[in-house]
Amino acid sequence: APASSLTVCALALGLLTDRAAGSGTGGPTISGQTASLAFIDSSGLESYDPTSGAWTTVDSTAAYPAWSPDHTRLAYTHGTALNVWDGSSSSLLHNFDEDPISAETRAVWSPDGSTIALSGNVCCDEGAVAVVDAATGEAQTFDSDVTGVYFDAVSGSSWSPDGSTLVFSGQCDSGCSNVGDYNLFSINIDDGTL
Repeated sequence: APASSLTVCALALGLLTDRAAGSGTGGPTISGQTASLAFIDSSGLESYDPTSGAWTTVDSTAAYPAWSPDHTRLAYTHGTALNVWDGSSSSLLHNFDEDPISAETRAVWSPDGSTIALSGNVCCDEGAVAVVDAATGEAQTFDSDVTGVYFDAVSGSSWSPDGSTLVFSGQCDSGCSNVGDYNLFSINIDDGTL
């Protein structure tokens, strides 16, 4: 049975107190279905299974873990690669070496769990958003060639509930009305329009 929010929070607090968590990039993330916990500590990306009480080191140099909406897979960045780990078998499902975004960035799952959004820099320090197919690694990068807007920097992204739109924060360099300022933008995933 799924753990209550209060139980999961108490479990996480106790575990994090015992394990000096949070010393790396990416705070703790809890799988709501199984109450599995993933976080970055001095050993790297760690996962805790409350059913077995087992700790697993997923990756020693990982950053920004995020559980899939179905709570079975964990996406994280490893340098410039995007990895997807299977929480039930404790094995690496995918290693997408050619991450379209060059900087370590937070992975954000689409509501249906089929794609993962990344935001950061592409070639020549241009900010962009990329959407990666979680099964194949095929990526669609939304840069100035697609959007018509050149971003100096892009950070953070969030999906619309239906998965058709990404909202992100971007510092526009050209092609928009507020050049130099950070603003919120939304992009249609189907056609790349802002």
